[in-house]
Amino acid sequence: MKKVLIALGATLAFAAQAAGSFPDKPVNIIVPFPAGGSTDTVARALALSMGEQ
Repeated sequence: MKKVLIALGATLAFAAQAAGSFPDKPVNIIVPFPAGGSTDTVARALALSMGEQ
């Protein structure tokens, strides 16, 4: 589980950099896990905070 969270964090960090480079375009975050799990919850929270920036 720890490796999954590290990979998710690295992926989202890359997505944040991409969003900084292209502020006029939406950034899609693909979470390869079913909705309702802990990974989904973390991804939604990070997406929300990234959208506020």
